[in-house]
Amino acid sequence: MRFLSLMAAMLACFAVAAPVSAEAAAWGQFVDEELGFAVNMPGEPTVSAGEYQTAILGTVPTKIYTAMDRGVTFTVTLVDVRDRLMESASVLQEVIYIRTRDLNIVSDDLSRSEPGQHAVYGRRVTEDRPDGSRVVAAFYLTKGHLFLFEATIPPGGDKGTPVSGRFVDSVVFNLERDWNIVPGAPAP
Repeated sequence: MRFLSLMAAMLACFAVAAPVSAEAAAWGQFVDEELGFAVNMPGEPTVSAGEYQTAILGTVPTKIYTAMDRGVTFTVTLVDVRDRLMESASVLQEVIYIRTRDLNIVSDDLSRSEPGQHAVYGRRVTEDRPDGSRVVAAFYLTKGHLFLFEATIPPGGDKGTPVSGRFVDSVVFNLERDWNIVPGAPAP
């Protein structure tokens, strides 16, 4: 009995001595019904407007969602290309070209938002930048929008942090999906 009391007291001391980081955010699924996507993010993102510039598109307005957790910045940039659908394959390839030229690419892989008939394919790139930061990004072109999901780890940050993957690997475009049914399994 004395042993159990001692263990309980030690656990209480460790719980008090190990503070939770004030920067740690509560993660949850952020859903944009209007644009038809969802992604896990740390807290409610701020929304701003910006511009995206490429040779094919020129300068076009963007909608940008931003959130932070433990020094890592999570950004979703949406570029409306509904009026340029005939060039959509080239637009996605241009993004990949811009993001992989002249940079230290750690990995460059195909990505998929989910399996089955609702799958959306894109590209996932991890790059180390000259300033010492690392960007883990996924790019998709669907529903008339170019989606850029980016987790930026600052210089000196933990480049192996799992939160970057938690973000870019959680993208969903099929918002009507019944999450109680395992993809590929027969419906009940």
